[in-house]
Parts: sequence; C-alpha cells; structure tokens
Amino acid sequence: MINDRNVKQLIYERASLDPNDPIVEKYWVKLTELLSVDEEATKQFLENCSSDEVYWISEIFEDIAYKFQSRKFICFLKELQHKFTDIDLTVDINSAEEMIE
Repeated sequence: MINDRNVKQLIYERASLDPNDPIVEKYWVKLTELLSVDEEATKQFLENCSSDEVYWISEIFEDIAYKFQSRKFICFLKELQHKFTDIDLTVDINSAEEMIE
C-alpha cells in the first residue's frame, strides 16, 4: 500500500527544488523506494495522480522499472502517456524500457 499523502508531499518538495540541487537525488531515492514495493499499487497511484505529479515522477520511471523488471509496467507507462497528452514522457519511458531489456 502506498501512502498517497506522503508520496505527494515528497513530489511537492522535489518540485520546489532547483534541478541542480544535489538534494534532488535523495528525493529520487526515497520516491523510488516508496514506488517500487508493489507494482499494482504503484500503477493505481500513478493512475490517480495529476499531470504535474506524473511529470515529476517520470524522472524516476527508469529506477522503478529496474526494480520491477516488468513489461506490463512499461505498457502501463505508455498508457499514461496517452492519458497525459500535455506532457511528453517519451524519453523517460524509453529509458525505463531500456532498464528491463
């Protein structure tokens, strides 16, 4: 089970950081840890995220995919791209796909 409030708070904090801030990596690690426990729970969580939240999580898609080693997860990410046409997830999804090949 994913603690939605906790993960969304981490996303909010991550989004407020400068991209070059070295603490960004700590957020990536923590978010990856929380979102890599249960594939179905992660899919459900992402399905209920806003476009902005998915955008920020997309930077760790490859780390999550590496943990899951699941083609179904990659297919799900491609479905997210169709759902959120206002953001381009192509590079992040391609990177995630490479992590399971």
